[in-house]
Amino acid sequence: MQENSNDSGKARDFFVHPTAQVLGSNTIGKGAHIGAFCVVEDCEIGDGAKVDFCSSVRRAKIGKECFVMRSMVEDCVLQKMCKIINSNLYGNVKIGANTLVRNSEIYDNIDIGQNATVGVFAHVHNNCKIGDFARVGNFVELKKTTVCSGAKCAHLAYLGDGEIGENTNIGAGTIFCNYDGKNKFPTRVGARCFVGSNCTLIAPLSIGDDCFIGADSCVCEDLPSGTFFVRRSKDTKQRRRKDG
Repeated sequence: MQENSNDSGKARDFFVHPTAQVLGSNTIGKGAHIGAFCVVEDCEIGDGAKVDFCSSVRRAKIGKECFVMRSMVEDCVLQKMCKIINSNLYGNVKIGANTLVRNSEIYDNIDIGQNATVGVFAHVHNNCKIGDFARVGNFVELKKTTVCSGAKCAHLAYLGDGEIGENTNIGAGTIFCNYDGKNKFPTRVGARCFVGSNCTLIAPLSIGDDCFIGADSCVCEDLPSGTFFVRRSKDTKQRRRKDG
């Protein structure tokens, strides 16, 4: 690692674009790249890392060969080979190696493992943990929720005050109903479960391992491990009446 200096008389093993601002005390590694219109302040930038176009990186540790593009990264730790694109990360966020974050908002005590994927348009906040190889996808909001290794919540879900077990799949449109108007309650989904699309899980709730919940089900009671569960309203069909 080479200590950064604003003294143009010293040779540099890294590149800083003329439009970039490097402020405070920084350590910048060999082969690092600070791109156009970026701001870097009080950071540690690893070897070969790239902070590019219009990014703001403050009080952060950026690992080797990370890539940050058009993003704000403040009070964060990024391990090697992370990619942060069009995203805001702030407030004690830790990102594991080789993890991708795109077009997302992540803040307030978040721990994300290795080889995970977040985004696009995910909202992760308030004490969440995402395991290795997990996926948090399009328009998913997590709040005070743990997503264990290999679990997937790929799109269009609100998962608050929850725990999702290893290799569990949460379908599109699933909601953890954690709030009764006065208090908030937890929802636990075990390992290797399948929760179909458009399901409503009413907390407090505990779902065991290896459960299958059919699409469009409302779950308001605990399910033991291995349960197959479907609850849907009965269809009502009537012939159309002619006006008059």
